[in-house]
Amino acid sequence: AEADDRDHSTDIMMPGCWDALRGKDTFASAKHTTILAGLIEKLIAAKELGIDRRSIFTAGLSSGATQAMALGCTRPDLIKGIGVGAGPVIGSSPFEAGKPSITGAEAAQICRKLSVGRSGFERQRLSIIVSDNDLIVKPLHSRRTLEAAKLLYGATDARELDSRILRGVKKNAVGREYLDPR
Repeated sequence: AEADDRDHSTDIMMPGCWDALRGKDTFASAKHTTILAGLIEKLIAAKELGIDRRSIFTAGLSSGATQAMALGCTRPDLIKGIGVGAGPVIGSSPFEAGKPSITGAEAAQICRKLSVGRSGFERQRLSIIVSDNDLIVKPLHSRRTLEAAKLLYGATDARELDSRILRGVKKNAVGREYLDPR
């Protein structure tokens, strides 16, 4: 029964928000991303935890979402999925919450550069959650992250999402579901 329980468990590591927002010089924050990746590797190595290295996901909200994206970009070989919740696009600066100066293509280029040639983007999944009522991080950031995802993962605009099935969502909310061809 213990193995059965392990098959349905979830291990969560929740680091605080660090300095992922450094503008196009995102590489300056790579030291924190390296620390996070090293911590994940140590947790995987602790065999008594039984962590499956093929099931490592990272997520964050606001600038934590940017840190999650930086971790996924830096270690696509380690991170299976990334959750970005109302986060500034990777490569934007802390002073660009209203309007990022970076394009989706530049964000994808930064992501690839952060990977230092590591493979794994072909196995990653990305989820972007955004509100058009965010008063701090404007939705344009998420649109730029989506543009980067289209370049990194081949995501395409698939269909409208029926957001009424989601608890806590306004009845008139609109969602879009983007799928990659994999």
